[in-house]
Amino acid sequence: TNCLAPLAKVVNDKYGIDLHGTWAETYDVLIDKIKDTTDDDTRYGLMHLAEDTVMQTGCIMPMYYYTQTYMLDSSVKGFVITPLGYVIFKNCRYE
Repeated sequence: TNCLAPLAKVVNDKYGIDLHGTWAETYDVLIDKIKDTTDDDTRYGLMHLAEDTVMQTGCIMPMYYYTQTYMLDSSVKGFVITPLGYVIFKNCRYE
């Protein structure tokens, strides 16, 4: 059975959007509607439904990925980056 069927019924009844297809197609339809909607309450409701669509799939994806680029000369010693991304210069020295 389609796990999105209950969600599709709610969306059709409340917002008049007919959802059929895979979860990705359903998500795309919701995002397109969110982009076109100017009413805040409707927009927020559709955003929650889009989020529910992703969560029902069991899909895990990064929503934000941060990198820190740096260059370090091999003569600099004691430079530490913690697992949380903090840079510790306390013990840095130049050799």
